[in-house]
Amino acid sequence: MKWFVFAVICSVGMRLSATTELGIDGSVAIAYWSQNEIVFAADSRGTVGNSYHDTECKVRAFGDKLIFTATGRSSSGFDPGWDMYTLAEAQFRALTRKSTPDRIAEKLATAWGEGVKEEFDRLGIDALGGLKNQFIATGFFADFENDGTLLIYVSEVTFNIIPPSRLIITANPPRLDPLSSSQGIHQMGEEGIPEIIGELQAESTPRGKKWRDDIRSAVRQSNDPIATNAMGIVRAVIDGLPKTETDARGARFSKVGPPVAAVRLIKGKGIDWVAKGACCVPSEQKTQPQPKKPQPKMK
Repeated sequence: MKWFVFAVICSVGMRLSATTELGIDGSVAIAYWSQNEIVFAADSRGTVGNSYHDTECKVRAFGDKLIFTATGRSSSGFDPGWDMYTLAEAQFRALTRKSTPDRIAEKLATAWGEGVKEEFDRLGIDALGGLKNQFIATGFFADFENDGTLLIYVSEVTFNIIPPSRLIITANPPRLDPLSSSQGIHQMGEEGIPEIIGELQAESTPRGKKWRDDIRSAVRQSNDPIATNAMGIVRAVIDGLPKTETDARGARFSKVGPPVAAVRLIKGKGIDWVAKGACCVPSEQKTQPQPKKPQPKMK
């Protein structure tokens, strides 16, 4: 079987000032897929100013139709009732209130981008303090159409500041990711994460070789190469990302952290929670496949 890998990395945001802390930032998310299934895996760390917590659920399943993950400034810090994950969930419910339309991933990606733009337009420039690379948020949406076609849409919300203080926020039209039809890897985000994934893939250092060997060993034991690869890459980034932040006690920490959450969408079958991480997943929805049993030898 041929596998395709799509890596999405983004970790943005710093403390605006000594007295103002902005919203939740810092993520690594990986999508890994074949023709019959796709897995989203992500870390669970949220950073707010000089503190962090490992309770963020960064992968979501909506009904049995679509999976979603996002990176960037997930919460503005000014409105405790808003974050970009619950926004996507509310928009999915609105879009599917009567029926599930065709190309739901594309429609949700469009609505979500506009919703994120609207929130940060409302809050203004103060909500963007510390962002380094003009990206506010990037969302990833995947579904299987009725004919079995896998669609993976990417929605990016960016900003530009025209001196002295004119803010322009853009919800870029969602794009169908070209890697859904060809093998490859795609990376975006903060300094350091693409280098870690490159180090893993090239096995160019002792730790890079160890990460790759650990993933290969886990794949052999799990009989689940797609999910195991996705989660293994997230773990490697968690292990390798430098500790560039300092908490109030002077301890160093990085922008990403455990546990790893992973959700799978299977063509014709629906949702499978591989690892719940920090996500609240009803037990009946966690249907991780068991290892294959050895087949009896034919006489």
